Amino acid sequence: MTRMMKTLKSAWVEGGFHWTWYLLAALLFGWPFLGFPLTDGDIAHWVGWAHRIGQTGYFLSAGTDQAHGPLLPWVTGLFEAFFSGFWVFNVLNGACGVLGLGLVYHFARRFWGRVDVAQVAAFFYLTSLITVYLSRTPMYDWPAAVFYFGFCGFLFFYLSAHRRSDLIWALVMIALSSLCRFSISLGLAGIYTLLLLWILRIERPIRMGVIIGALVAVVAVLVNLPWILVQAHYHPRFIPEFLNDNVLRFFRDHPEDAPKGGRYLFVLDVLLGIFPYTFLLVTSIFQKQFFRNLKQDVVLKVLLAGLMPCLLIFSFSGHTKMLRYIAYVYPFLFVLMAYHFTLFDAKRAEYVKRTRLFLGGMAVLALGSLGYFAVQFAQEASEGIPFVVAAVGLVVGLLVLTRWVIARPNFVAHPGRFLWPYLALYLLFFTVLSAQMETVPFLKKVHDEIRTQLQIADQALARGER
Repeated sequence: MTRMMKTLKSAWVEGGFHWTWYLLAALLFGWPFLGFPLTDGDIAHWVGWAHRIGQTGYFLSAGTDQAHGPLLPWVTGLFEAFFSGFWVFNVLNGACGVLGLGLVYHFARRFWGRVDVAQVAAFFYLTSLITVYLSRTPMYDWPAAVFYFGFCGFLFFYLSAHRRSDLIWALVMIALSSLCRFSISLGLAGIYTLLLLWILRIERPIRMGVIIGALVAVVAVLVNLPWILVQAHYHPRFIPEFLNDNVLRFFRDHPEDAPKGGRYLFVLDVLLGIFPYTFLLVTSIFQKQFFRNLKQDVVLKVLLAGLMPCLLIFSFSGHTKMLRYIAYVYPFLFVLMAYHFTLFDAKRAEYVKRTRLFLGGMAVLALGSLGYFAVQFAQEASEGIPFVVAAVGLVVGLLVLTRWVIARPNFVAHPGRFLWPYLALYLLFFTVLSAQMETVPFLKKVHDEIRTQLQIADQALARGER
């Protein structure tokens, strides 16, 4: 215990990236482990599948959710065989959130050889609202996004330094990503590979592109084919659902649906998702320095090659525009913003002053927006007043805290010293949310839907169905 306390004290004093960051991430993405709140109704679509796996061990033949990839139900079912509670459903997403922290730090450090940029990137990643939300919402997109980010980073390093271990890790990452979102992961990987070959001016790019494409296709087929064949045997409608989910859903949700509009919604989602660091992206893009850096720095081009195809493709698709669908862009954004802020913006007193004013304005705007929604959804707000107060406190607290942190002269050198107040804000909010989940009707509805699907799965098992 004494050694542990000394280690924590050392991490606090040094304020750099430390193994304790992984512990803090695991705590943040799993709190409270008893009474873990699940807030997305779509989770109910796959928990029955995972429950069957946990009860029977039929990893390949248990029914699917709209032919989505099997990794999330597999991992959940494996843990559910030994543990119980809603936290089990979030094991994969929480673990991927922790993995993403390590990848962001590792890649940012290898990109430029600078510890300060890597630490700030990891800080932005860990304290951003989108990372916390996706790492606590067990759906397929976030694991696919983290593994895709890993593929992009390792492939870049392989083509730059030709280390075989980087290529192996890239293939492992894209294989895991394909087990979450098959066509999206492989499609984005193909586009990224072509852009990377062009950016790096690789000799004989066609030959290299064919080799990488063939390797990616082979590993994706090897890890997915057994599951696909068994599913096709036991579930006759699987192949049409698989084709719809991986091809046709780009144009519309279902064959009978009309294409969805809102092409600019995902741009707004990006700005909303990186809260409370929205200003970093906005102020970076609208500076001449950003475009000068983009012309000179190959890594910045690589980061844009990783995130822009996803943003553009999903924006022009006919699919429903949901925040988690563009989860793939966020790890790249955190690294990009950390680079620009650490090396350029943080050193400018004028920028820091303008940023503090901007954050103050955002706090006022956030309060006004929350007040508007409280009036629009007055009944729901009155049913869960503690939840509403906690949500307002979280949003305003993050803005006020960030306004203070950005102005600290030692933030870039010691970002770890400022993790703790962010952690306290999030943990307080999720404690209140957990306490309200079973008493507030509009929150309890999600848990009730999940329990219903678990009961249906138990009834199917009792009838001998797989």
